[in-house]
Amino acid sequence: MLKLQEGLDRKLKLNAKETGICEVREHLYDECFAELIRQVTVNCLERGIILMRVKHEIETTRNTYKSIYLSAISYALRTFLIVHCNF
Repeated sequence: MLKLQEGLDRKLKLNAKETGICEVREHLYDECFAELIRQVTVNCLERGIILMRVKHEIETTRNTYKSIYLSAISYALRTFLIVHCNF
């Protein structure tokens, strides 16, 4: 597990932005979580299944937040254009 953590930290430093939305960081954490699930499942199937459910729930929540974020940006842009086109 320590090797996995060190590898994740190294890849994050090289490739990912530290703040904000970063597809690279998201992918690296997904990859790491999938490997943790694999390792846990080898030792205990039930725990692995629970972790897969948790991962799915996290992905669903993250996708919902992304959708809300994009919708908010679209709304803000439309509002900005309406206000500035009226002047």
